[in-house]
Amino acid sequence: MSKMNLSLLPHIFATLVTASFNFLLGIGVIHTAILLPYFAPNKNVTMEKSFVLSDGERTWLLSAPALVMPISGALSGITMDTFGRLNALRLAAVPYAVSWIITANSQSFAALLVGKCLSSFSYGWFLLGASVYIAEISPSNVRGMLLHVKIVFTGSGTLSALAIGSKLHWRTAAWINFGLTLIPVTLSAFLYESPLWLVSKGRSLEARTALHAFYKHKTFKSDRCDAIETKLRAIQEFHERQRFTELKLLEKMRFFLDPSGYKRVFMLAGLRFFQDFSGTSYIFPNIVQFLMDFGTTYDSYQVGVYIGIAQLITSICMIWVMKRLSRRFLMMISCAAMSACMLTLGIYVSYRTEDLSNYQWIPLLTTLLYFIAALTGMFVVPYMVAAEVYPTHVRGVGQSIYSIFCCITEFSSIQCYYLLQTTVHASYPFYYISLI
Repeated sequence: MSKMNLSLLPHIFATLVTASFNFLLGIGVIHTAILLPYFAPNKNVTMEKSFVLSDGERTWLLSAPALVMPISGALSGITMDTFGRLNALRLAAVPYAVSWIITANSQSFAALLVGKCLSSFSYGWFLLGASVYIAEISPSNVRGMLLHVKIVFTGSGTLSALAIGSKLHWRTAAWINFGLTLIPVTLSAFLYESPLWLVSKGRSLEARTALHAFYKHKTFKSDRCDAIETKLRAIQEFHERQRFTELKLLEKMRFFLDPSGYKRVFMLAGLRFFQDFSGTSYIFPNIVQFLMDFGTTYDSYQVGVYIGIAQLITSICMIWVMKRLSRRFLMMISCAAMSACMLTLGIYVSYRTEDLSNYQWIPLLTTLLYFIAALTGMFVVPYMVAAEVYPTHVRGVGQSIYSIFCCITEFSSIQCYYLLQTTVHASYPFYYISLI
């Protein structure tokens, strides 16, 4: 291994551990896709007999968590700024673990909804906490690549959950998810807090220790201690340039009233709007039932696993691609490909008849390509930009504002899709998404 790669080992380890919280996010999001087919007639699983869910209740299981996440988003930013990036991730694991106990023992729609809302409460903390931490501890030349690792872990969680769900009952899968929560929490005990956050709290001694740990394999031209002191001073100067004097919450909010503040908010809001209304917020957590609705004879759980494998491979490849292509170019390619896929699905549904039974592979292949296209830009770039766009002294609050808007657009997009699905021809939602 080259000296350059060896010097990055502490950063890579810290990235892998914090990104593993996004593994929990992946299995949490996709568990809804595993669960919903048990409450609708289909050929793949035996319907749940202990209680039933109406069409409206199934839609609420998909969309209602978005109503919880604004509170979660606001608290996550404040918690990150107050208690640290790592402590925020650990605290988020508590409601997440409790949610699986409730889900595994649920006997009604209300219990399922409470469990889903509790797990969703943690998603914003996992995603934003990991993004901010990785952005702050990673060297600038590999920051984009390391930030993308959390997407790989999300894909790994998705694949694992689909594989488990294809073989085991949804209650058993919930208990497994509960046990998996302990892994990233335990590993996080071996990490150092972000030096940038430590400096912002006046804890320079701890920041110095963290810097020594992160750069213990790096070879410096000058004395190691002098080089670390230089890095510490650079962080302190960077923090001083960006912060106001002991900002309180209301004072931080004033930043967002200035053009440099609200322009960043509008940019992220636009990215998130197109991300959610491009179909990712509805199709992704409902992938198994989404495939079943096309009436194919294939096992939708197995197809979901194949899609999960493709997502994971794409996520890994994107670590390399992100270093070579601009984010703007990737977004353009991603949007064009996703639009083409949705247009294809719309045309297929418009002309679907029994004569097309030999072409039932079309919606499966198109859905696979749709997810690959989403992972090349639309599904990942907004999160990466959100982690870097705000100055340090308001980054937590900025992430909270971003999370709140995410929840509004996610809830709205799911409800709009369901409304179109129940009031117009089945092909129109796909044309609508393609246009967006």
